[in-house]
Amino acid sequence: MAFWVAELAHRAADPDAVARAVAAIEPAAAPLLRPAAGAPPESLVALDPLRDRPYLDDDPDAAVLVDVLLTGLSRPRVEYPDSRVWAADRIDGPDDLAGRHRAVRALLDLDSIYATPECRARLEGRARYNLATEERATRG
Repeated sequence: MAFWVAELAHRAADPDAVARAVAAIEPAAAPLLRPAAGAPPESLVALDPLRDRPYLDDDPDAAVLVDVLLTGLSRPRVEYPDSRVWAADRIDGPDDLAGRHRAVRALLDLDSIYATPECRARLEGRARYNLATEERATRG
């Protein structure tokens, strides 16, 4: 995640806010914070790429944050099973195949999974491949 925070910083209106939000999730991103940036936020508002998609295109910080959180979808297949956190609030547990299927299908139905051009160009294809494989595995 830290790599993508730095890679997409130019897209954010407030790169420090994005870095603090990611650092609240991923401690490895903490070195990206400048000392003047302050402490990480007390709470992190969850952005849902399915529900909040129309707003992401108008809010550069939200778009960058969500894209950073979704970078795990483009991991190599052997690492991909660890990337299911993005749908945790839509799934009732590890055995909820129907919930996983709905979440995966909804992401595949988006015109683009990612909001930033960098992620679209570099991650979209592999993310769609991983999601399509998961969609087939969770089909009831």
